[in-house]
Amino acid sequence: MKEKIGRVSYRKPVNIIIRLSGEVAEGIMHLPSSDVGVGGVFIESDLIFEIGEIVDMEFYLPGEKEPIKVKGQVVRANKERVEKGDPLMPGMGVRFIDLSSEGKERIRQYLSRG
Repeated sequence: MKEKIGRVSYRKPVNIIIRLSGEVAEGIMHLPSSDVGVGGVFIESDLIFEIGEIVDMEFYLPGEKEPIKVKGQVVRANKERVEKGDPLMPGMGVRFIDLSSEGKERIRQYLSRG
């Protein structure tokens, strides 16, 4: 697997819904993700959380019955670039900050699947 430049870990395309809550969201939001890795996820959304904000997340990897629950920190947001005309998906990169060793292993196994 090739590492993507500018990333700490490899990410794989995925189409999952992430249950997300944080200071910006009043209550719980369900947002789509376009990729996941051991280091974090990209969440597709026009509602962008503040960089540095801590969020609670819960999601199911494809084919799994148990959710992964993790805290994350928003480290990248591209809403301004999208508004300026860059052909990017609006959303935010969220880095996992307390992913369990079991969660890491489950994501590694998902990444290694064909």
